[in-house]
Amino acid sequence: MKVKNYSYVAFILKTIPLFLMMFFVNIGWGQTTVVHTFDSAAKLSGAVDSNISISTIANTASAPAYNAGSNGVGGHVRLYSIRATGDGNEIILTPSNGATITSVSIVRASSTGTPSSVTYAVNGGSRLNFPDAITGISATSSFSIKNQHLGGTANLQLHVSSITVIYNITPTNAAPTVSNVAISGLPNTTVGLTGTYDFSDAESNPDTSTFKWYTATDASGTNATAIAGATATTYTLTNAELAKYIRFGVTPASSVGTSPGVEVFSTWIGPVNAAGSPVLNVGTLADFDPTCINVASSANSFTLSGNNLQSAVSVGALTGYSFSQSENGTYTSSLTITPTNEEISTTIFVKFTPSVVQSYNGTITVSGGGATAVTVSVVGSGINTPTNVTTTSSYGILANSATAEGNFTEGCSAIIEYGIEYSTTNNFADATGTKVTSSNSNAGNFTASISGLLSNTAYYYKAYVTTALETVYGIQNNFTTALVASPIANAATLVGSTTFNANWNAALGATSYEIDVYMKTPGNVATNLIISEYGEGNGGNKKYIEIFNATGTSVDLSNYRLWFISNGGDWPESELSLSGTLLNNATYVIANNDTDVLGADLYSTSLSFNGDDAIGLAWNEGTGTTYSLIDSVGNDGVDPGAGWPVAGVNNATVDKILIRKSTVLSPTTNWVTSAGTNADDSQWIVSSFAYNATSQTTDLGSHTFNTGITNFYGIQNQNVGNVTSYMITGLFPEMEYFYVVRAKDANSTSLNSNEILVTTLALNDITTYINGAWTNGIPTADLDAIIDANFTTTADLTAKSLTINQGKVFTVASGHTLTVVNAIENNSVVAGVDTFVVENDAVLIQTSNAINTGIVTVKRNSSSLFRQDYTLWSSPVNGQNLRNFSPATLFNRFSTYDTASGTNGDYQQELFTINDVNTKVFGEAKGYLIRMPNNWIENINSNLAQPYLGKFNGTLNNGDITIGLSLANTKFNLVGNPYASPISISAFFTANPNIEKTLYFWRKTNGANASSGYATCNELGTVTSAQTDTNGLNLFNTIKPGQGFFVKSNTATALSFNNGMRTNTGGTFFFKGNASSDNVHRFWLNLSMDNQVVGQTLIGYAPEATQGIDNGLDALYFNDSATALTSLVNANEYIIQGRALPFEASDVVVLGFKSNTAGTFTISLADFDGLFTGNQDIFLKDKAMNTVHNLKNTAYTFTTPVGVFNERFEVQYESALGTSNPSLIGNTLYVSVKNQQIKINAGALQMEKIEIVDVSGRIIYTQKGVQASTAIIDQITASNQMLIVRITTKENGTSSHKIVF
Repeated sequence: MKVKNYSYVAFILKTIPLFLMMFFVNIGWGQTTVVHTFDSAAKLSGAVDSNISISTIANTASAPAYNAGSNGVGGHVRLYSIRATGDGNEIILTPSNGATITSVSIVRASSTGTPSSVTYAVNGGSRLNFPDAITGISATSSFSIKNQHLGGTANLQLHVSSITVIYNITPTNAAPTVSNVAISGLPNTTVGLTGTYDFSDAESNPDTSTFKWYTATDASGTNATAIAGATATTYTLTNAELAKYIRFGVTPASSVGTSPGVEVFSTWIGPVNAAGSPVLNVGTLADFDPTCINVASSANSFTLSGNNLQSAVSVGALTGYSFSQSENGTYTSSLTITPTNEEISTTIFVKFTPSVVQSYNGTITVSGGGATAVTVSVVGSGINTPTNVTTTSSYGILANSATAEGNFTEGCSAIIEYGIEYSTTNNFADATGTKVTSSNSNAGNFTASISGLLSNTAYYYKAYVTTALETVYGIQNNFTTALVASPIANAATLVGSTTFNANWNAALGATSYEIDVYMKTPGNVATNLIISEYGEGNGGNKKYIEIFNATGTSVDLSNYRLWFISNGGDWPESELSLSGTLLNNATYVIANNDTDVLGADLYSTSLSFNGDDAIGLAWNEGTGTTYSLIDSVGNDGVDPGAGWPVAGVNNATVDKILIRKSTVLSPTTNWVTSAGTNADDSQWIVSSFAYNATSQTTDLGSHTFNTGITNFYGIQNQNVGNVTSYMITGLFPEMEYFYVVRAKDANSTSLNSNEILVTTLALNDITTYINGAWTNGIPTADLDAIIDANFTTTADLTAKSLTINQGKVFTVASGHTLTVVNAIENNSVVAGVDTFVVENDAVLIQTSNAINTGIVTVKRNSSSLFRQDYTLWSSPVNGQNLRNFSPATLFNRFSTYDTASGTNGDYQQELFTINDVNTKVFGEAKGYLIRMPNNWIENINSNLAQPYLGKFNGTLNNGDITIGLSLANTKFNLVGNPYASPISISAFFTANPNIEKTLYFWRKTNGANASSGYATCNELGTVTSAQTDTNGLNLFNTIKPGQGFFVKSNTATALSFNNGMRTNTGGTFFFKGNASSDNVHRFWLNLSMDNQVVGQTLIGYAPEATQGIDNGLDALYFNDSATALTSLVNANEYIIQGRALPFEASDVVVLGFKSNTAGTFTISLADFDGLFTGNQDIFLKDKAMNTVHNLKNTAYTFTTPVGVFNERFEVQYESALGTSNPSLIGNTLYVSVKNQQIKINAGALQMEKIEIVDVSGRIIYTQKGVQASTAIIDQITASNQMLIVRITTKENGTSSHKIVF
């Protein structure tokens, strides 16, 4: 029972596959649904899937066409019909691989133009009406859909966007196959042989193959006969098979499905030997592929076996072949193999190495071991295939470059190099041209980029390949380079009344340029914009529209729109708004994308029209939302089929470019007239080529328009050299000029550039410096100046405004004044270069409050100073970094002045942190005390001091400037000149009435003799410090650029500066009441020590001066030195004192004197003016010495201890009687000091009185009635001080003698 159960189950398992197969044959393996969408032209034919293919047939109508769609309609196929015959296009579906189509439906792209007569046919049968979907069919060979519209007024189209197909697959059962049929075992009687094979069945059906064994009389199978009863996979040889050959045959079969297959045989083995006899057997050797001579092939192999072998076995030599027992071993021309236990079982590897071109077919003989020799057939041939080279096309041809293509098929010799060789000589000999190697081969196809070509020149080229043996060339081809590229002209610059600068972009390869400049007479203008070019190309979305403006004026494009319709619809089905301004004689290009159409002004996918659609240009008459059609390509309400006919060319709007003729002056809505019927009456030129490449749009972006305008040339064909700008001169003011530029090289001249319109300005508006000259004369206060070449002043210069163009350098030279009425604009920025420089002692003045732009460098020299000296600075520009102004100065030696500090104000350090160093800049009109660089010249070893050149970089200060003032303590505030010019001191005082009209300037060299560090200036004059470089300050009424100074406020809380103060000269001093300087009478007294001036004071008589304190006429001593000569007013020290007029000779001025150094000093007249230049003397009275000295004759020298002596000296203008020093000539009077005694010897003179006076003028000892010629005084108590001994004699009066006691 178990056996039966097993057998039943086994039966069921065996029969289920057969049952299932029968079931699915009857009901199908299931349905497949596939949707085919027409979204590209490629979808009109080819595979829908692996079982359904699609194709289209035109029949007698126009060929079916793909349309990309527009206005919401996607891609689709258009099926055309002929209404007169009812014939039309077909779509055919073809099933394969056992597929049966059971259902078909379509989706129409649109209702427009859809025919009602659509039919279908199954398997080529009768045609029936197709209602867009059909089911229950059984199409095993074909299914057809056809547009058969008949009658009506138009050839209607069927637009299909997709097809849905449902089909079944009836599977087939392929017959089984076998392969690798072979025999194992040796051909000896009584030896059992085994046949082997590989079985294959596509459906994995079971193997029920049958077998046969065959004998033959030779290895070729002569008299092949099946051995009776030998039907198993094994067979034992008998004596009946002696000397015969044996093979094994397999007929593939299966118990299920298609069966049997084709019988397959092993190779013959044999001959059969008697049992125990030596025997050899070999397998087959695969054929060798044709092999290049002297090149070893890869190894093939055959098997070798044998038994009962009595000796070695050899594999015989055969020309061209070598052998080895291992694939990667050493190969020899023959082999000797020694049996092991009388047996051999091995594989022989064979390589083929031909040496000549011939057949090497033959047999390899294997012999030895006492066995009958056996052979192995071998097939091989030696070849020496040459490398084949083809010269193909060229493209990308420009004026100086091109790309050439080649192809090669590799031969037997290894390729070393390949490329293109070219020459300007036709039929040039190989290897005589110029080679350009390539390295981009793809399956033998390659390109080479050729550069450095001459324009407008015919070039000949060949592809070449260099192998190890030779260089092979293709046939010659040629191309001609283009003209040198046209430059693009740019807007003119530096437009003046009689000049302008023409500009253009450099053209590749150009070596020079020529220019035309012309005026135009009035001519034709278009009434409106026109469509000037149309493009609809093959591949991608090569779709564009060009619009041209020839109206004579600029046009606002926002008043225009593009309209689109498809398939004969009405205007507009869709539209595209435009924007921007279209200049006269300019084009505007709208394209689908920037890959297919280069250089458009607007890209929009709205441009998805096809050749049978219509495109229009609409206008709203300049305002409003109502638009009307003014120009078009195509009509509404009509579908032309594949495309519109134009100029007698059918389908001229499909894969073509249309260019509007230059004679078309205005748009038109009459497409029939516009399209015309032939090339003469059409408004369009139709391209002769199929538009399929971006390089074909050579006219896009420009348009020729026959305006009827006549050009009058002022300059024509003028070669201006290899430049990209050129100054045009000699023009008329307020005129319209035009210019075009052409590029040139050695071989060609380009086409014209675009045209540029220039309108010259009214006369005398602008003058430009270029090419070494001013275009409109030297600038004046009424002429704007433009600098377009490097310029350095050679004299004073005045301009209305000043502009420096990029890359140019402008310099105001030392000693020159630049006056600019309005703004200064420096547009020049050059790395590492100061492009606008105001040199030291140059002056820059502006007269209006214009705002300046750009960086200017103002240079100022300091006084000659040493390392630890200081200078007061102020910046004439905005933005100069404080530390960068003197980077070698220690950071803690930058100071400002704090009026509120302490009880008298003091300097304060300005820089503390890195942020301070990096960010702090000079404040506007603010003064700074800055020490010299730390690496400056030391004040040692008789070194000479040197000035520091300060460089201020920033935007020029200009106009009204205000800085706050402090009223704390002494009310002294540190400020500065904020301009790049001197400012008038008198104008400065006028603008600031609530300050002390006295200015203080730092003028001291560190280490100089004790002296004031400040020069003082007011309306009466200037008093210098001890420094020789400031001695001329009293000659000027100005504050120099870069100069910091102190002012003292009375009540003012702000200080004002304005352009009215700016000057380039010293002016006449201003005095109250506008009095003339002729009424001023002044003199300056110098105080000197060791031949160095250590102080100065000024005394003057001026209108409105009083004997009291007068603002602007009296100046307090700044009190920064313990050694000073001053004048006293109300017991206060004044460095300048004004006295009342009229001048009285009896007037007396009390002087103040102090010193912290004992020694000898000198008081002298430094200068004088007014009445003092005449006979009026100036006397110095030394009350300590009881001496009156005329300073106009000589300086006065005196000795002093340390101290303040404010009653010793007076200035008087008359010599009082009895006060002059009498002459003691001829008489000798001796005064000596020894052992605290003063001894006096008057010689022959009789002394009447002796007085001893200290340096303050106080009498400390008196002896009257001496009546003797000698005297000894020992009552004086003193210690190392200077005393004056005054001796009165009866004969000669009083004389004085200095002693130190």
